[in-house]
Amino acid sequence: MRRLRVWVLAYSLGDPDMLVIWEAPFGDFANGAQVYFDQFIASAEMKWKRFSGLTLLLPHGYEGQGPEHSSGRPERFLQLCAGNNMQVVYPTTPAQIFHVLRRQMKRDFRKPLIVLTPKSLLRHPSAVSRATDMIEGHFKLVIDDPAVTDPATIRRILLCSGKVYYDLVEHRGQGGHDDVAVVRLEQLYPLAVEELQAVLARYDADVELVWVQEEPRNMGAFRFLKTTLWEQLDIDPLYVGRDENASPAVASMKLHLQEQHRIMINAIGRVELSRSGMNARSSSGTGRGVASLKYAHGRDSLRVRLYVSASPGHDGLALEKLGHVDEAIEEYGRAVEANPDDPAAQRAARRLAQLRTQKVRSLRRNLGRRVERWSTLS
Repeated sequence: MRRLRVWVLAYSLGDPDMLVIWEAPFGDFANGAQVYFDQFIASAEMKWKRFSGLTLLLPHGYEGQGPEHSSGRPERFLQLCAGNNMQVVYPTTPAQIFHVLRRQMKRDFRKPLIVLTPKSLLRHPSAVSRATDMIEGHFKLVIDDPAVTDPATIRRILLCSGKVYYDLVEHRGQGGHDDVAVVRLEQLYPLAVEELQAVLARYDADVELVWVQEEPRNMGAFRFLKTTLWEQLDIDPLYVGRDENASPAVASMKLHLQEQHRIMINAIGRVELSRSGMNARSSSGTGRGVASLKYAHGRDSLRVRLYVSASPGHDGLALEKLGHVDEAIEEYGRAVEANPDDPAAQRAARRLAQLRTQKVRSLRRNLGRRVERWSTLS
């Protein structure tokens, strides 16, 4: 692997007219080449006036594959960016990938190109391009939301990059949140300040601006963009994403889906669960309904079909089954406050008390284990 990296880098230096690509099986595998990024790729032009057009294709995207197969570490490349020494892009369509590779060769100068390439977009039904997009188009640094027809109705703009765009658009469609726009930054460095400013100028000045990412807060592009947007555009975006973490991702698909769904809720809002398919055999008179929540995530999708009462508290039960205990408690509480005399609301109140008791017991057990562990260590 070491010889391969040296050979690829040397080849890009020796033949600048050749498109030289190094593709990692997973973006995380680039960790072993960090010394080459630091010593040669990022700084060769500054130190020795050597120009390289080496292109790195690093699979990056939170798809539930665990901490070693989720992150191409974009934050490390962005930390190395200065003086237009290289390019970091996170394209979202096939045409964008085509045009950025074409641009890499058509330019009359050479800069290293870092391309973050989610594997799930190879199969995503929405990640498609027409032939005319490749023939007539060009690489777009910033892409405005094509679904927005009246910018005056927008109350919140979500800035994002890469695969999370498709998750946000799908969640917005499920919930009917037409007052939210999703704007894509296809090139993270150099940041297209003028293009971004032109897109934001379409919307009201008092619109809420939020940066959304899949990565933890201390990773991804947030800290880099927060500083850049503040210095160049006097913009201080809010943050929606995973909390700070020493590990790039969790090792559980269930936890991953819960985290991803929470990002969608914090960025856009809740999705109202649909009720249909009443059961005629019910003798209670209220009937039984079907609540379904689909969360699509690349090839993986979470389908939850819960037979619940078509009455107050059904959202709480659905959230409880998904593992969102805290949110379920909130939903049960709202159901009880809305109509405390309703029999369904009384059932929700009993379940609310049970959940609170279980949560207290769980906290006590975890605290006891920690005390026991500390006692053992001391």
